[in-house]
Amino acid sequence: MAFELWRMALKNLSRNKRRNAATASAIVFGVAGITAAIAYYHHESNSRRVFTVYSSRMGHLHIYRPSGLEKLSFDPLAYSLSAAETAKIKDVLDASPEVLYHGPQIQGMGLISNSCNSYPFQMLGIEPELDRKIAAHEDLSKWATDAHKQHHGQQLWELGSTANGILVSNGLSQALEKPLLRSEVAADYVPDPIDCSDPDAPKKWAKDSYVQMTANGWQGQPSVIDGEIIGRINPGSTVPNNSLVVAPFKVAQALFGT
Repeated sequence: MAFELWRMALKNLSRNKRRNAATASAIVFGVAGITAAIAYYHHESNSRRVFTVYSSRMGHLHIYRPSGLEKLSFDPLAYSLSAAETAKIKDVLDASPEVLYHGPQIQGMGLISNSCNSYPFQMLGIEPELDRKIAAHEDLSKWATDAHKQHHGQQLWELGSTANGILVSNGLSQALEKPLLRSEVAADYVPDPIDCSDPDAPKKWAKDSYVQMTANGWQGQPSVIDGEIIGRINPGSTVPNNSLVVAPFKVAQALFGT
């Protein structure tokens, strides 16, 4: 009985070749479309995860004092972690086999200047060695193969003798009218005094990579430090692209007086 049913089915299929071809094509293209959609979703979700965790230096876990996430910017001295608290956290994380690496960060705001014009900026202070480990993570090479396109110039861990080298976002670099990185400035260049009322002032400040940064220190006193642009970065979104500065942890400590 089963054989007869199969023979009848095959006979009916042989009578409708066009319908069979159309049905088979629909199935093939449907499966291909679903497979492509799943692959695209899988790649995009991993790319966004890797960009957020590693390229943006966000990490998987942030530790704050109670209410520190909301109130740190209003009263950083009261809501930032003390040296003793940071040391205790470090001991706990060092003892955890699930933690690949960790390190402190400082976030703050201030003004950055090209000698004449000033612009608001957001600073992320991070240990250069930690930044190197983040950039070398295998997930970046697997899911973010174009990560190198987000950076131009030197990295923080390539500072060498440049004590105050910083990375500046593309949009902020354009606003500052600072097209040159430290490595691109002429070796024999000697800075000229800049008169901001001089029409040629923009040409003068565009010849070097120096900037000045000022902020209200966490102790309540204003501070000013110099910086050298060693690299430019593309943070991937509009607001950070117009305001982000990534600096060595010690530079951020000096600027915010902590």
